[in-house]
Amino acid sequence: MDKLRVAVVGLNGIGGRHAKSLAEMDRVDLVAVADLREDLRDGFSGATAYADYREMVEKENLDAVVIATPHFLHAPMGLFCLEAGLHTFVEKPVAMTVSEADQMVETAEAKNLTLGVGHNYR
Repeated sequence: MDKLRVAVVGLNGIGGRHAKSLAEMDRVDLVAVADLREDLRDGFSGATAYADYREMVEKENLDAVVIATPHFLHAPMGLFCLEAGLHTFVEKPVAMTVSEADQMVETAEAKNLTLGVGHNYR
């Protein structure tokens, strides 16, 4: 089986921990990371660093993305990634409104993609 090609958006806090864990997995290739802060995105050798997650999604050959940004960005970023055909894991909360969450679920289902939400220790 080929490796899952993954990117992480948002590297402060839990996003950085996701990226470090993914980089250590045998069946995962951490292809790229995106964060506005250069000091955070430069800490992942072997992964291409981006300031703009949209550019990353458009340029990289990805299978999945992890979104660990401030909560109000989860829905717009998640929808962009789902529309681009990527399996998407979003940290909690999935969205700011139920209608945004519904739109994300509907998009994932329509494109036969997996949408996951992190609710650790819940």
